[in-house]
Amino acid sequence: MKNNNKIVVLTDLKKSSINNLKNTVALAKMIKGEVHVFHVKKSIDLVKKDNNLSALRSINDHYKETENKLKGLKSLISDQFNFSIDYSFSIGNVNKEIETFLDQTNPDIIVLGKKKKNVLRLIGDNVTELVLKKHQGAILIADKENNIEPNKELAIGLLNDIEEQLDVKFPSDLVKFTKSPLKSFHISDSYSNKTETLKEKKTINYVFEKSDDSIKTLSKYLAKNSINLLCVDRATNGKKKSSVRNYKELIKELPVNLLILGNKNYNLN
Repeated sequence: MKNNNKIVVLTDLKKSSINNLKNTVALAKMIKGEVHVFHVKKSIDLVKKDNNLSALRSINDHYKETENKLKGLKSLISDQFNFSIDYSFSIGNVNKEIETFLDQTNPDIIVLGKKKKNVLRLIGDNVTELVLKKHQGAILIADKENNIEPNKELAIGLLNDIEEQLDVKFPSDLVKFTKSPLKSFHISDSYSNKTETLKEKKTINYVFEKSDDSIKTLSKYLAKNSINLLCVDRATNGKKKSSVRNYKELIKELPVNLLILGNKNYNLN
């Protein structure tokens, strides 16, 4: 019997957390996934008090407040989607707590949220870099304004020659909810003739010349084609720092949910 895909949502419990979680649950229902929400509060934010008693009171108050918020999210998702989620939270160094949690849970997919278009601010400093470097599975960057609806077809875009990767790196259950044809977007200095192959796969291909405005042009075409989910493969050139910077630019500029495919191969049986 095949195990469900384990999905972890890293949340800051801000207003956008609700939409991020709804997108995650919609995805989970499509791929038969189970969802766990995890939140970390920086300990330094809670201990800026004059004495130990005040600090302990602050920590206790935060535990109660956080528990209530997470219970509220769990109830909301249960009522709207008839879907049960798990949750947990901790206090401490954000990156260390997240790293420990990921080691313990070993999720298949990690979900992060993004804020305003011109500001990348996730739940902690360098969380994006941490997850990209540590997690070998897929990473979903959820866009609060581009919703994924449960059991409705997705308009999926593919970035830069990843069509051949989908058979092994894409959850097979999600393919059932994918609109045809797929839209493939390429940013390249030069482009060889791959039109026939793409046609055989029922994929419409868009090619952009690499320039300072490439990402902005791509953003316009994604919106024009109503793309819900853009799939990007992991960089294979070994330049981790450069790859992280490129991903952060995509996250900031593109008005879509971004699925960074992992190194994991999915079982398609």
